[in-house]
Amino acid sequence: MRRRMPKRAQIERTLQALRSEDEIERRKAASRLGKTANMEAVGPLCRALHDPNWRVRRSAAGALGRIGSLWADNNVDEDVSVLLEVLEEGPERNRNGIQQAVEPLCGALNDRTLSVRREAATALGLLKAPDAVEPLCRLLTDKKGSARASAILALTQIGLPAIPSLCRRLTPAHQESSQSLLALQNIVKSYGPSALYRLLQEEALTPEQRWNALTLLQEYRSHLPPFSAARRLLTDLRRFCESAAQSGTEEVRTGALKVLEYTTLARASQRNLTTEQDELLRGAQGDTVPESGATLLRGSERSEAPAPETRSLWASVRRWLKRE
Repeated sequence: MRRRMPKRAQIERTLQALRSEDEIERRKAASRLGKTANMEAVGPLCRALHDPNWRVRRSAAGALGRIGSLWADNNVDEDVSVLLEVLEEGPERNRNGIQQAVEPLCGALNDRTLSVRREAATALGLLKAPDAVEPLCRLLTDKKGSARASAILALTQIGLPAIPSLCRRLTPAHQESSQSLLALQNIVKSYGPSALYRLLQEEALTPEQRWNALTLLQEYRSHLPPFSAARRLLTDLRRFCESAAQSGTEEVRTGALKVLEYTTLARASQRNLTTEQDELLRGAQGDTVPESGATLLRGSERSEAPAPETRSLWASVRRWLKRE
C-alpha cells in the first residue's frame, strides 16, 4: 500500500514540535516525520541526532532510515499541492536529501548509547550508502554484540560496494575479521556468483587479499545455501579462477589472471621452502650441512668430532624440526 504524504501544514507543525522543549514531543515528532517521506524533514532530523535526549536521537536515526527506504522503494504518494514541485525537483531533492543524512548517521555510530548506534547502523543499511562502509566496518569492533549484528546487516544491505573493505579485514591483525567474514558470506548469499566475480575484479585489493578471501569463503562454504551456484564455484577455486580468466568480462579476466599468477608463485615458494626444510633435516641427522644449516650454526664449521656446544645446538635444531 502506497503511503500518502501529509499536507504541508501538518509537516510544518511537526517540524515545530521537533524544536519543542518537551523531550517527549520531540521524540514523537521525529517518529511522525519518518512516516512522511518528506525530504524537508531530513535536515531537522539530522540536527536531532545531536539532541541531549538519547530517545530523541534514536527516533531521529530511525526516521531518517524510513525516509530513505521509502524513497528507494518508490513507495511515496505526494500530496496534490506539491505534486508539480516534486515532478520537477523530486529526484534531485531525493538524492541530495539522502546524501545529507549519511554523514550525520555515520557520526551517530559513535554515540554513547547502544540503541542509537544500532538505529543509526540500521538506517545506513536502508539507505544503502557506500560512503558508510568504513564507519560500519569500524562498528564491527563494538563491545556489544547487538551493535555488531546491526553493522553486519547494514553491510549486507549495502552489498557489493562493501566487499573491498571487508576483504582487507580478513587477517589475524584485525580483531573484527570474523565479523567481516560473516558479512562477506551474507553478501555472497544475497548476490551469488556476481559477488565472487566482483571480488576477483576489485583493483583496490591485492591478489593475495582476493585469494585469502576466496580461501576463507571456500573453507566455510557449508554456510551457503546447498546447491547454490556460489557454493558450487567455491568447491574448486583454481578451476573457478581459470574459468573466469577465459569467459568473464575484461576486468574479471584481468583480476583472475593476477590471482592465478599469485597462487602459482605461492606454490613455487612453498615447494622451495619444503626443499630447504628437507635439506636442513638431513644435515641435522648427520649427512651434510646445508647452507641454511650453516646459517643456523652462525658460520661454525662442522668437524668429525663436534664440540659439545655444537652438539647441543644440533639437538635444538632437531627439536625445532620435530615441532614443525
